[in-house]
Amino acid sequence: MSLVRLQKAMADKGLCSRREAERHIDAGRVKVNGALVTTPGTKIDPDVDTIEFDAPEDQHTTILFHKPRGIMSNCPEPGQKEILDLLPNDMQDLHTVGRLDRDSEGLILLTNDGRVARKYLDTDAPHEREYIVWINDILSRGQRDRLESGVQLSGFNTLPVEIDYLEDDNDYETTTHYPSDILRITMREGKNRQIRRMFQKVEIRVTRLVRTRFDIYTLDDLAPGEWKKL
Repeated sequence: MSLVRLQKAMADKGLCSRREAERHIDAGRVKVNGALVTTPGTKIDPDVDTIEFDAPEDQHTTILFHKPRGIMSNCPEPGQKEILDLLPNDMQDLHTVGRLDRDSEGLILLTNDGRVARKYLDTDAPHEREYIVWINDILSRGQRDRLESGVQLSGFNTLPVEIDYLEDDNDYETTTHYPSDILRITMREGKNRQIRRMFQKVEIRVTRLVRTRFDIYTLDDLAPGEWKKL
């Protein structure tokens, strides 16, 4: 039997964040095995005990956020900024759905709705993602075919991806570096730094990466650091 704090069990199940769980416990909205629990820190066995949670109807918030380059999705190290540093105080309970690495930009979802988180973090039902990718060299047909069919990374084979060449895309033009090629990549998985690692396999370096779509949601006209509620 492995006992954990009730608020941690609620967060692990995707019901809400630990901070939100503590507030809901204090407010008398949480039961364990049918008994009301009002003391945060109460330990339970999440594999055995049943949690009942009466969430208020208006508690859930989900936003689309344009993550700027240089900002961490979460878990910043000393001296680094994360997405929550750019959001107002009443959104500090939001969690990122997936992540973008520090050097990447673009669309990311944040939510305190466990149903939304579970939907998009379920690896058995992957969702499409679309990226605009700048690279430091021309991608040959052979390299493109290899990437599209899948490559091996750290013991797993990547799923097939779709790569389209873009001669120029003024929406994502950068003034600091004009690359030899610009690509649009559509894929159905998102391992840690996957696109960068895939291109390393064919001896190409990614110089910039912007996620423009996640499932049905698109970046549209959101500027870096801006967000909007769903």
